[in-house]
Amino acid sequence: MKADIKDYEIKISWSAEDDCFFARVPAIEGCMSHGNTLEEAAGNIREAFVGIIEAMDAHGHEAPAPDMTRQRLGSVSRFLNLSALARESGLNKHTLRSKLRNGTRFTAAEAAALKRVLP
Repeated sequence: MKADIKDYEIKISWSAEDDCFFARVPAIEGCMSHGNTLEEAAGNIREAFVGIIEAMDAHGHEAPAPDMTRQRLGSVSRFLNLSALARESGLNKHTLRSKLRNGTRFTAAEAAALKRVLP
């Protein structure tokens, strides 16, 4: 499977010294770029990523494994959004939010609905 930049952490920061945005993919040594705007830096790091991955493939090297934290967040991201969790479980989002905030117990039916959609 070919590496996809969406699976990797991207760090973009402002460099006052260079007067530009600096972007890098920490998991891939040497994968860095810059841009005058945040959008330009993001586009440039994508191009750098593709170039490095293509070079690695051409030389028979595998890309480093994606950041595990990012993968785990991706697998539970739909549950970080209470509206999505409420929608998938069939619960009222205001009730769900209130019960989670206040630590109120769920009814048996609510608990069953949540168990049905949570991993």
